[in-house]
Amino acid sequence: MRKSVARPLKYARIIAALEDGGIYTPASIAILARDQGLLAPFLEKEPNEALVLQRIRISMNRLRRICGFPAGGDDQLIIPGQRPVRVWFGWRWKINLE
Repeated sequence: MRKSVARPLKYARIIAALEDGGIYTPASIAILARDQGLLAPFLEKEPNEALVLQRIRISMNRLRRICGFPAGGDDQLIIPGQRPVRVWFGWRWKINLE
């Protein structure tokens, strides 16, 4: 059986900036990266910020699925007039950096 070669997580710096007790969705992680100025290395290759944010959201969703996060989320964020949004704690995202 062939062993898979692990490659460094592209967005590891963004995930490392999350607070352990904070709750995050893939979209909120992308927004946090923009607000903290962590997009600079990605904007050098792709100047379209909206496209970079979209790629981060997609990658975070993929990471969530591959790593087996609970389907129902760790909690739900309820915004009046909208469907509840599943959220996961920052420590759960950080576990995948090891």
